[in-house]
Amino acid sequence: MAATSISSNSFMSPIICLNGFDNPDWFSWSLNGHVYYIKAALTSSQVDAGNYKLKLTYDNTNLIVETIPETIGQTLDTYLTLFDTDGVTVLSMNDNGNGNGFSKIIYALINLNPCVSALAIASPNKDYSSGTIIQEANATTGKITATNKITGTAKVTYRAGKTITFNPGFKADGGTVFKTEFGGCN
Repeated sequence: MAATSISSNSFMSPIICLNGFDNPDWFSWSLNGHVYYIKAALTSSQVDAGNYKLKLTYDNTNLIVETIPETIGQTLDTYLTLFDTDGVTVLSMNDNGNGNGFSKIIYALINLNPCVSALAIASPNKDYSSGTIIQEANATTGKITATNKITGTAKVTYRAGKTITFNPGFKADGGTVFKTEFGGCN
């Protein structure tokens, strides 16, 4: 799946066209190095295409994702699904929770460990081939150990306060954008 990366905690997309049931739109959003995937699709009963906007907000407690109309009074039968990092595990889904067929997910992100001291990034679960990815460990004590692969068009940044170690198995192909930075989360 190729996902459009959302890099803000307050996001509104431009107008997007959903083209049929078998052609959903995918988005990715990250919080403290944990990537979430969002799928916006037409319901199986909806065969026509239609325009919408995707809105995402995070208020330090809840992740709110919604499809909203392009124009006042518009209807479009959308279906939203929120997936965990693997892109398979469903965390939440909604059909018609935002009125006129539009969808809305409110997902509580409470009691997350916001910042780890040690982060292991290993293949195959943490191989990246597309999108913008930021992995962070603690800005003071953080250590990252990487044995993953970065390929395709991926843009990847690792941030840690103490060390970033590349062990056998780590690979960043030409054509990718890969960087390391001292820093990280608190």
